[in-house]
Parts: sequence; structure tokens; C-alpha cells
Amino acid sequence: MKRGVILYVSTGKEELPDWMDLGEQRKLLQADDLCVATSEADINHHWWRLLVRGMHHISCMRAEYDETRQSLEPCGTPMRLYG
Repeated sequence: MKRGVILYVSTGKEELPDWMDLGEQRKLLQADDLCVATSEADINHHWWRLLVRGMHHISCMRAEYDETRQSLEPCGTPMRLYG
């Protein structure tokens, strides 16, 4: 079963760079695909994109961007959107 995760950046999204390597977060969350959203419209778009890519389990969770460490840290528990 393919698993997709959407990280909704709630803190630090103004400092979020245009491109980041999400390999470490993807391994940590055991996801086949990982998307970063900064608005509710982004969540909808990435949800649709993950569905089209064949993800059977899609969840969304909050994340914070730490500019000093230049890292994206998931926090809280994932909310299951599909599957």
C-alpha cells in the first residue's frame, strides 16, 4: 500500500525556501511521497496530486520550519485524509 503525507507548514512558512531535500522527513514518516503545503489550497492540490499518483493512504500533519537549523520538523499526529 502506497502512503503519501502532506506537511502543512504553520510556523515559519515565510522563511521556507523554494526547494528543500525532504528525504530525511520522508524516511522518518515512512511515506512513499511527501508534499509541503503552506495554505489550505495547497493541501487540496497535493491531496488530489497524491490520489492521481496512486497513494492508498494519505494523511496530513502540521509542521514547523526552523530557519536557524534549516529543517522542517513534523509535529503533532497525522490526520488521515484518505485510505
